Amino acid sequence: MINVEFTTTPDLAEMARRAGKSQDEIVGYLRQVMARQAVRFRAMGYEAAPKRTGQYAGSIETQPITGANEAGFKALSAAPLGTFIQKGTRPHVIRARNARFLVFYWPKTGRVMFLKSVNHPGTAANPFIERTLNAWLPGIQSDLRAIPAKWVESVTT
Repeated sequence: MINVEFTTTPDLAEMARRAGKSQDEIVGYLRQVMARQAVRFRAMGYEAAPKRTGQYAGSIETQPITGANEAGFKALSAAPLGTFIQKGTRPHVIRARNARFLVFYWPKTGRVMFLKSVNHPGTAANPFIERTLNAWLPGIQSDLRAIPAKWVESVTT
């Protein structure tokens, strides 16, 4: 799970005072920005996720974080294999548990195999969430920098 948080300097109350707007109005706008960015993050995560079956990629979702003066989202996956995909696995033995044998077609032999156990070679890590986050950051940074400009009505020199 990834939590996306940001801090404003000055804080929201001071920003609202300077802009002559209510803090609720600014928080509401921030929530709109974060909702848009959550959709963008989810789409980017879906594109970057492995898709052998598509089930894992399809399980990536975002949930809003909406406290009193908070605006953000968390990204998560309902599928439990996210950790194995992100971090990879070591070589390990897979044993038959609910049947006498593991039964599967093995292309290397060209036939269906019946084995009590197999030595799995492990899987390489695929840190696609980190890659997604790095690709997503410039867009959110640009959106957040543009927020103060929304309330600037004029600039004098």
